[in-house]
Amino acid sequence: MSPRMLIEFVDGSKTMIEMCAVSNATGLVPDVRGMHCVKCNVDELAKVYSLKSQGGVLNQEGVVDFAIGNIAPGVFVIVTTDNQRIIDGLVQRDMGEGPNYLLYRHTTCVRLKRP
Repeated sequence: MSPRMLIEFVDGSKTMIEMCAVSNATGLVPDVRGMHCVKCNVDELAKVYSLKSQGGVLNQEGVVDFAIGNIAPGVFVIVTTDNQRIIDGLVQRDMGEGPNYLLYRHTTCVRLKRP
């Protein structure tokens, strides 16, 4: 690993640039300055990234944030719905028990050689 790439991970600048891009593309904003950056595992995401009134860390819905744990490299979205048919489908597909459901995709990094 190059020193430049390593420092991008260590100081958090790479993550912050990625979160800024997500925020700009979706219109979602961080819940708190610097984001929560919770250390948790994939199976805890839906609970941790729920509203404070539900036992989570969020003050509001519709935010962008990131987590540290066995999530990386990956992307996740926490969703909620009142539609019983959709709830049944999400539970059936092991996306949680509700009221929040995890949509998660593990990604792979590809290293390209410079010409």
